[in-house]
Amino acid sequence: SYSMLNRVASPGGATTRFAAARNAVSGVVDLFPDDGFLALRFYGSQTPAVRMDCGDSVLAVPFAPAVANRTPIKLAMAQAHARGVTPIAFSLAQAAHDFPSDALQRTIILVSDGGESCDGDPCATAALLHTQGFVINAVGFMIAGIARAQLRCIAAASGGKYFDVPVAVSLSESLGQAFGQCPVAMLPRARDDDVMTG
Repeated sequence: SYSMLNRVASPGGATTRFAAARNAVSGVVDLFPDDGFLALRFYGSQTPAVRMDCGDSVLAVPFAPAVANRTPIKLAMAQAHARGVTPIAFSLAQAAHDFPSDALQRTIILVSDGGESCDGDPCATAALLHTQGFVINAVGFMIAGIARAQLRCIAAASGGKYFDVPVAVSLSESLGQAFGQCPVAMLPRARDDDVMTG
């Protein structure tokens, strides 16, 4: 979403929150097991915030093994723009349809620097998705107050974990921990994760 354009300090000098997220996602997908399935969904990336497009959520890279999806995910991150609003509830519901029907594990990793801005109820959506076998790990990037409580609720309601990232330099580590919480079984197609950023 457009708030990801806010500038933050980083080891290489000032950058945007979105650039920090882009670098963190790129680094973490390199560490993901080759045969683990990954997808990437954006929200708030297509339409300027002034238009309040609460349907702005797009599957940028469909599920495929990490060995095949690393480059497409990095390219999609490089070409994406932070410009819209934050339809978290809608995006979570859409992400549920991204997964292959035979996915043995369904974990969504939500990275956000803000709360729902489209009158959705992401906590209720997360609870509903949990009844369908989904787990949501939420990463709160430089977030506070009601928005942080909302992300905590999303994780708790879905049986996931919440990771608080108060500074940009710890985003990669926390994102790696969020991925590390994904269950791995000794079976093909055992690890399916959808990364959402906005």
